[in-house]
Amino acid sequence: MAEALQLWPDSELSPELPDWATAKDWSQINDPALAARCDLLSNRLSVLGAATVEDLAQAFLFSIAEMQQVVTALEAEGTIVRLTVPELGGELWCLRHLGARVRRLSREQRRGVQKPVSPQVYLRFLLERHGMGEDGPLPDVDSSLCLLEGWSAPVNVWEESLLPLRMEGVSQEGLTPRSFSHSDLDLALLTGGWSWRVGRKEGAALVAQSPVTVLQREHLSLGGPEQWDEEGDSSSARLAWQYLQQQGALFMPDLRAATRLLQPQLDQVLKQLAGAGRVHADSWSALRQVLRSDEEKRKMERRIPKARRQRHQGGMGRWAALPLRCWDEDALFSWCQLLLARYGVVFRLLLEREALAPAWGQLLPVLRRMEDRGEVYGGRFVTGVSGEQFALSDSVAALKRLRDQTPSAQIRMIHSYDPIAWAAVVAGAPRLPLSASHVLVLQGDTVTGWHVQDRWHWVKRQPASLQLPKF
Repeated sequence: MAEALQLWPDSELSPELPDWATAKDWSQINDPALAARCDLLSNRLSVLGAATVEDLAQAFLFSIAEMQQVVTALEAEGTIVRLTVPELGGELWCLRHLGARVRRLSREQRRGVQKPVSPQVYLRFLLERHGMGEDGPLPDVDSSLCLLEGWSAPVNVWEESLLPLRMEGVSQEGLTPRSFSHSDLDLALLTGGWSWRVGRKEGAALVAQSPVTVLQREHLSLGGPEQWDEEGDSSSARLAWQYLQQQGALFMPDLRAATRLLQPQLDQVLKQLAGAGRVHADSWSALRQVLRSDEEKRKMERRIPKARRQRHQGGMGRWAALPLRCWDEDALFSWCQLLLARYGVVFRLLLEREALAPAWGQLLPVLRRMEDRGEVYGGRFVTGVSGEQFALSDSVAALKRLRDQTPSAQIRMIHSYDPIAWAAVVAGAPRLPLSASHVLVLQGDTVTGWHVQDRWHWVKRQPASLQLPKF
């Protein structure tokens, strides 16, 4: 009653109550009226359960603005939470423990509605999503990179398998066959939308088989080390690192002039810094150039006139320092979006080959919050997989559509570095070691065979129409 008397001091009590029931010291409170309203509202919600701001304002004879101020103050304290209920056309407010119970029950109800599909249907869904199904290839490099963002593979695998497999073929409209060109990848990076960095959290100098990942520029902090390790740097590496940090992005001639290093020495320095996740170039050709052997570089130089030879050393683009890895709430949310875009349905098994991704335990709370906000669906979407699963709404619809379709008998060869080769493990594929000569053969949505350790292994027999590559 002390709160009611604070808000309505001229009111009379009938019957009279003792002083201890109505007395309260308000002198130490900055805004006694707001504090009284907050106490009344929290007590009222313990009885009502959940209510809208309009209903609460009408019950207490407050204005909408006054009640909005009260619920905002209680939400800041953590006493109440808001529940978004589209069916009721607005937001409900309730005590925190009641909100947690409502979310848990509604989550269980939503998850119980989903009907899982077989692993073979999920594999067919992935092939369609990555441009290897009956709908035809993906339209451009950007579409392919959106699905492969954050995935780690050597440079030659990106150029010879990952991107060509998703872009080459005939479109669904039957137009001119599409193909992949290295210049397309260079153009995508030089326009500023994408960039590369080493695809591991820490490691040695960059070599031809070092994993490399492609990320959007605003996502460069999603990979790499948490802090720089400069103890093993040579004097040349320290000098180049100092110039890149102080002067920003530099073209290869500018960096060579600043450090006064010969081109072979500068290439070794950049390999060391890039392998440690500290620098990158804003073009793909610069990466290919530093990875070429000395003999290949000499052959290329002979084709270029001597007057222009020095300008062409190092490839196109500039070299720049990279940011440190930051896994805050926004970074974890970005990783959830990357994985959902790549796989459509995300579960713990898929993260075993994700070299840069956070642990499943870090992503799980973020995925649950996304589910509560209605951004993803939670439930059981693929059989034969343990643990929680989360899917995009369009992925759920695509899985339902593919479940009733007859799979084609098209034969595909998937590289062991391809994310689909790892996701195919749920459909009975072997866990292929990462190697340049390891491939997985799929016929429709069925695993037919694989090549590992210089031998072909067939589930039944080799398909007659399959032409085997030479390794």
